[in-house]
Amino acid sequence: MRFLDDCAVVENTEVAPGQLRMTLDAPRIAKASLPGQFCMLQVADSLWPFLRRPMCFEQILGDKVTILYKVEGE
Repeated sequence: MRFLDDCAVVENTEVAPGQLRMTLDAPRIAKASLPGQFCMLQVADSLWPFLRRPMCFEQILGDKVTILYKVEGE
């Protein structure tokens, strides 16, 4: 299934140096997704960065999903 949802960032915590866990409030996505599936995140409304970022769901927690990521580049 494909969704195009605006999701609120509920939490964004550092779990190790440079490694973060972002929790998103995404009820429709959480209901249809499984851990290990990918989503494409748009990080801004502007043209920069131009492409969405592919991210993998770490956990599905009720109406929320978590994503682990590492900050790289700009």
